[in-house]
Amino acid sequence: MDVFSPLEIISLVSVIIILFTSLVIGFSLVELPFKNYFKQLIIGCIVASLLYRLGILVMDSASTLIFIYSLFILVSIIIIKSPVAQSLIAILLALTFNLAFIHLLADNLFTIALKVSNVSSDPLILIMFLIFLSLTNIFIAIVTFQKSPVLFPARWFNINILEEKQTALYRFHFIFIILILIAIDAFLYYTYTELTTLSVHFRLFLIAWTMIVCVLFLYFSKNIVLYNIERMQFSLDQTYQKDLHAFYNIIRSQRHDFNIHLTSIYGLIENHKYKEANVYIQDIVDETREINHLLPLYHPAIGSLLYTYKELAMQKNIQLKFQIEYDLKHMPCTVYEMNKIVGNLLENAIEAIDQGEVMVTIHKQYNQIMLSVANTIHLDTMDFEQMFAKGYTTKNEHEGIGLPAIQQMLTKYNGVIYPTIKGDQLMMTVSLPINQ
Repeated sequence: MDVFSPLEIISLVSVIIILFTSLVIGFSLVELPFKNYFKQLIIGCIVASLLYRLGILVMDSASTLIFIYSLFILVSIIIIKSPVAQSLIAILLALTFNLAFIHLLADNLFTIALKVSNVSSDPLILIMFLIFLSLTNIFIAIVTFQKSPVLFPARWFNINILEEKQTALYRFHFIFIILILIAIDAFLYYTYTELTTLSVHFRLFLIAWTMIVCVLFLYFSKNIVLYNIERMQFSLDQTYQKDLHAFYNIIRSQRHDFNIHLTSIYGLIENHKYKEANVYIQDIVDETREINHLLPLYHPAIGSLLYTYKELAMQKNIQLKFQIEYDLKHMPCTVYEMNKIVGNLLENAIEAIDQGEVMVTIHKQYNQIMLSVANTIHLDTMDFEQMFAKGYTTKNEHEGIGLPAIQQMLTKYNGVIYPTIKGDQLMMTVSLPINQ
């Protein structure tokens, strides 16, 4: 075999183009940011094509192809840092494209055409076929780059924003789709290895049957995903609307109380009780100042959550104070996720003390959202090496799932959480990159 012959060179380039096209399609269908990793994809396909050419020297081409795409799963998880399910489905879709549309459709039809026309497969005909196949794949890759078709949206893989029952349901759907794809690819793999022993009529039947199965799978998979996304969105909207309604009830209650306060102040002034009126007005100002601190927040649901925890803290004789210097408009996470982060931190802080003060600070620093919750602690009860371990708690009645859940959620957005000790004060700080 002449490595530098035109046929071998064009064959190698064709493998690179086909691998690249299949990966672009697979990544696009699961909404992985393949455009941000264009150079890495090209380099990866060049290395993979060389491995493919070496692999077919020791095993059959179909097994080598499976091995190459298995490596791409690891590369996708490590370099792109995508969820395992998202990477697995992307590569399985890429492999399906390669086996179904390249080998079973294009190669198979080419072989059938040669058989029917009784033409021998000389190098020139093979070169022309590889050039045609490469140009077709380049066209498909360009269209995919421009249109970026999506079958499984990226948000579908971010299941950590869901409750436990919903998460279990989504994992079942992931497993179901992955198993179906593996079954399809296993069928295509077996068909690919046995093509030479099949008759022309059966080959044509396999082509038609495979195309129908692939189209039906994509159609029903898309409908399943859209249905579940709508259910998830409806659930999140219900939560958001509930928080929003609670916040508006607070404002409505304040307006009602305002009329009562005006009447009381008017009565005190009419009776010349100016000192009592001054004290009364000061109490009102102190109460409304806390609400005014929450009004600048861009998302009412977050303000509602903070006010709810303020009411809970007051029941325990704990003063919850706010210092808000950034409105959280450009968050990388959802409102539901931010409320989950803030709620866990506040719950831990309120449970950690019997009385005193909890301080919530939100500001922006170096293009980062800085959110901190500070409270007094007893240092002898804290184990800072274990505080992020699942199950760790200083309270018997607390399950100890708050900080690990926050840490896991922040990892998705390149955020961090860390403790700071100053005297007898523990400050838990969350740092999140601002979404531009």
